[in-house]
Amino acid sequence: MSTGVETHVETAAQAASPSSQAILRYTRFAILLHWIIAAMILAQIAAGFWIADALQSTEKTMRLAAYEQAQIHKSLGLTILALSVLRLAWRLVNPAPPLPEGMSLLERAGAHASHIGFYVLMIAMPLSGWLMVSHSATFSSVPTVYFGLFEVPHLPLPPVLGAEAKASFGGLSHQAHGWLAISALVLLALHVGAALKHHYVDRDGVLARMTPGVRPRGDAGDVAKVPYREAVGGLRWALALALAVGLGGAAYGISQYAANTTSVDVAVETTSSGPEDAMSGMAQAWGVVETESVISFETENAGDPVVGQFTSWKALIEFDADDLAVSEVVVIVDIPSISTGDLIYDGSLVEPDWFNAAAFPKGTFVAKEFVAGGSDGEYVAKGSLTLRGVEKPFDLPFSLSIDGDRAEMSSQVMIDRSDFGIGVKADPDGMWVPMPVQLKVKVVALRAN
Repeated sequence: MSTGVETHVETAAQAASPSSQAILRYTRFAILLHWIIAAMILAQIAAGFWIADALQSTEKTMRLAAYEQAQIHKSLGLTILALSVLRLAWRLVNPAPPLPEGMSLLERAGAHASHIGFYVLMIAMPLSGWLMVSHSATFSSVPTVYFGLFEVPHLPLPPVLGAEAKASFGGLSHQAHGWLAISALVLLALHVGAALKHHYVDRDGVLARMTPGVRPRGDAGDVAKVPYREAVGGLRWALALALAVGLGGAAYGISQYAANTTSVDVAVETTSSGPEDAMSGMAQAWGVVETESVISFETENAGDPVVGQFTSWKALIEFDADDLAVSEVVVIVDIPSISTGDLIYDGSLVEPDWFNAAAFPKGTFVAKEFVAGGSDGEYVAKGSLTLRGVEKPFDLPFSLSIDGDRAEMSSQVMIDRSDFGIGVKADPDGMWVPMPVQLKVKVVALRAN
């Protein structure tokens, strides 16, 4: 089989340039994957360092934005993993063009080692990140949702590992993820330097093999394509189309997340009473366990009970029972996620007369002051609640129990819907739906280390 490939290569070279040896390119699909993956990895490394810094910020908007951007980071990382596996499979079926004959054994060994290193990094970096978010105390309580489309499960660990080993695995994978990113930057610098050396010093056409629009310098020869197996030749366009559709979906998902992040920042700023100041200290951070937490409400419609909940919301929680002064909570609710189990109710509640979800898609609660109650584990969060674009001072009494790294909070409070203009035109006298609506909150959170 190798003899046939070499024969085709030689024939292509002679046809391309009778007077000189042809410079062979990678296939178009390989070139496309190469540059897309390279651009995404560079963007990921820059975003990763920013997220790490933002999570340590004393400004709540920065930390909340970091959690938002982490979802994009995770989605792009999974995309890189899939594209890298595809690139490796394509490489196994379509051999790389041969290196120039004038390269020394040391240069050839370095080239092969760098290619192997890149494949290892392209797969190991997203895998280490996936392991990190699956088992770190900071991120394991936050599900990975691929561009808002579906939830990606956490990677499990072998059952033979003990509890202590599992507890430390998140930190180890976090460190590995960071060192792999630094290694990628070092290898990239060497790779770029070698490519420029071959192009401007050796003038052997190596850079032209993978770079569209680049011609060999001097008398290196013409450019020819490396042949590939006919069995998969027709498949490249189908793969290219699938790749384009996937990247288009990813771009749409990024734009939706970016828009959501912007609205989150605006919502936090508009609900904060006073200018945005950095906190004098930072309380213990907690990550919400979404599968065990719920924001629900109970009311009536013409005497019939109505029970509903908001299925999409997020919270930034920093709470220290021993230092309430530095504690802070920000809760942002996606109003269109309201669900009662009745399509008629759900459709009506998002209409302009009620929550007006199209104009005011976010509801927020921001509390910077906490007061201990008369009993142990009883507190009052004093802050502001914004619904339907109306901000009102709001006190949220709640019970809290902390057992090790796990905390459970519960609260029941009445909200007068007329204070926020909810349903005041459709039902101004509360004839159908009472003005007081009972809000129930249950939050289970894990301590973030």
